[in-house]
Amino acid sequence: FFFFLAFKMAKIFCADDWGFSPGINAGILELAKRGWLKSVSCVANAPFLSDSLDMLLRFADDGLEFALHFNLTDGNSLSGVNSLTDASGKFLSHKRLLLKAALGVLNAQEIGNEFEIQLAKLQAFNIPVTRLDGHHHVHLLPPVFRALEGLFCARGILLVRRMVDAEHQWSLAQTQLCKWNFPEQGQAWKFENSYYLLSKNLKTRDGFFGKLAKTSGAPLIVHPALYNDFAVSGMRDPLQQHRVTELLAIIEYLQ
Repeated sequence: FFFFLAFKMAKIFCADDWGFSPGINAGILELAKRGWLKSVSCVANAPFLSDSLDMLLRFADDGLEFALHFNLTDGNSLSGVNSLTDASGKFLSHKRLLLKAALGVLNAQEIGNEFEIQLAKLQAFNIPVTRLDGHHHVHLLPPVFRALEGLFCARGILLVRRMVDAEHQWSLAQTQLCKWNFPEQGQAWKFENSYYLLSKNLKTRDGFFGKLAKTSGAPLIVHPALYNDFAVSGMRDPLQQHRVTELLAIIEYLQ
């Protein structure tokens, strides 16, 4: 009972993808209202960034923190047409970004410019950003991280997400790449270890609480949506209905 009560009362989740659709925003708000959110990751170039944002920002007074969900793989670049985009200004696919990273041909100045503009847009909406993470964890790619690292302190970034979840091998591998290339000590900002809530963790109550126990208090990343509006929002999203299923399961297990 006390194990359940401790999790129910704790701020344990980091919700990703604010701004991609009204349904996602509503799902994140649902978790914030219940007091379970530690932080929210906001997508600066997402089409629904301002949707219900005033409601979300009220939770800053209760300790809710905010991250730039740095995006180089979905939607349009805010810095215009460059080597990160196609001729229309749309970001290249995740696979093409990975290929460019592997070939060593990503442009550090363009990455830094995009970061500055994305961060400035969130700040223009009065979002108090102190954290950084990335859509598809792009911030952990060594050439991307190298382009951004020198900007963290000057721009108020205090915590940078990294993934340590052995059940999510792809993100764990990206973190390992980052570890090999960058020190963990000697900087004013800090890495924050995070875990990932997976479909298999939602199948049973025991599985859900078992996953929470494995985090040892580290944040657990979630992708909630209150309803599935992706067909009309224009979002390219492999999770889609899973987002709704995830939110309903979290509420069922913790209420």
